[in-house]
Amino acid sequence: MTSHPAPATFFQVNRGDGICKDGTMMPLFLAMLWVPTAVTSLILGSSFIRRRLGRFSRYWGYRNRWRQIFASVFGSVILQAVFFDIIAAGLLAGPSTDITNIYWAWFIRPLPGTIVLFLSLTCVPVFIENAIEIQITEIIMSIFTIKIYTDIEMSTRDPIDLDGFWSVRYGSILGIVAWTLTLVVFLGCVLASFVVSEGDTLGKVMTRWGVFFNIVGMACGMSIWIGVAKMDPTAFCPSSSVGGGIAALWIFTTVVDHLWRALFCVGRVKWISGKLASSYHAADTEWPLDVTTEKKLLIAKSNQRQGQPQDSYESSDSSDEEEDI
Repeated sequence: MTSHPAPATFFQVNRGDGICKDGTMMPLFLAMLWVPTAVTSLILGSSFIRRRLGRFSRYWGYRNRWRQIFASVFGSVILQAVFFDIIAAGLLAGPSTDITNIYWAWFIRPLPGTIVLFLSLTCVPVFIENAIEIQITEIIMSIFTIKIYTDIEMSTRDPIDLDGFWSVRYGSILGIVAWTLTLVVFLGCVLASFVVSEGDTLGKVMTRWGVFFNIVGMACGMSIWIGVAKMDPTAFCPSSSVGGGIAALWIFTTVVDHLWRALFCVGRVKWISGKLASSYHAADTEWPLDVTTEKKLLIAKSNQRQGQPQDSYESSDSSDEEEDI
């Protein structure tokens, strides 16, 4: 029978001056990394700021949105999965720890995309584009989580009477199930695209399922990390300098990520027949939508809600149909 390493093996970070994270401190440590992304999203993730920054790009006004979205998201994935995760794993691993195990364990930490999405609901027209891009980035990154989920699941097949064991066990199983269902949905949408012409509908299906999968992935990651901390409170003990270095690195990565994606900003926001629509093509408003026009659209909608006469900037073409986000 093949033996597999204990789950805590993937999370071994032991420093002489390290502060061990138990089941109580672990979620606080992980949630700390959500703060820079949330704050940056509320500032640089604003559609007004993104369009200001986008004017510095040679792609401003370029109509091939899919090429821009690909460049935007692909750059974001490389920045996070290669630059940040590898450096963070190197800081955590130290000279006597296997960096590969730490890298894959770090890969399934709870990512902030779900928190950013909920924050974007405070003002959907302003923040939704940035939130959706972060969701797409995390969906792509989640493709590579199957390895660590499988390794942890195999290492927990023999029950151990330790607090947190079942949290790790069920977290890995749920991660594998969610990953498999996501693959099925993705392949189904790809095959359906050759049969039906409802490309926007298939895109909505994938986006909504991706949002659900990211929520599940965040829950799985939190369950595994907290479970390991309960099983072995001395497994994850980074020093304060390492923790500060990771926080500073993540702040830098988050800012650069938002600036990069702003250079490929192609979306615009408008209101049609009282419904919010996010569109990447020109309809009845100049393209690309400038900041002044966008503000006037939002003011027009605000006036409509208060029962005031609608501004002339709101679309009069009620036959235009666009999908809800």
